[in-house]
Amino acid sequence: DGSEYSGGKRSLQLLGELRDERGRAPHSSRGMAEPVRGIVIDEMGKVFTVGYDRALRVWDSARTEGPPAAAVDEPRGKPARRPPPSAESLMANLYSSTGCHDGAISAVTSDPDNNWLITGGFDRTIRVWSGDAKRVSELHGFGDTVTGLAYVPATRALWASANSPQPFIYDP
Repeated sequence: DGSEYSGGKRSLQLLGELRDERGRAPHSSRGMAEPVRGIVIDEMGKVFTVGYDRALRVWDSARTEGPPAAAVDEPRGKPARRPPPSAESLMANLYSSTGCHDGAISAVTSDPDNNWLITGGFDRTIRVWSGDAKRVSELHGFGDTVTGLAYVPATRALWASANSPQPFIYDP
């Protein structure tokens, strides 16, 4: 059913799927669930998600009750199967900002030096956001969709790709 993944000696258990207060996928537009395209977490536990719905959503992983402790099936001494926790016990949705780009958001990274979030999109722009999802600046002039972003802390440089044979390097 897709709730458990195994590889080698390790396995991962699906904890849950985030839904909004109406039970819908958080990245939805026009009544349809849109793909989440990128996920970034900052040092304070804020999780930023972006997607094809042109929205930036901010989640607080520090405000959580956490998943319930694993129960043990006493007679067999093995972990008992437990239902996945609710989204609310995983993290709280702090806020959402819609229409962050003029097209789908296709890439995201963070700049911990400045506490910025950086997004790229189908609208051929890169936008820089503060930690509370306020636009700080914008880069134009890409010939195609921004397909990849990476912030390099050692050089304080932003690397970007836009369906081109070479990356672009910026000093944000």
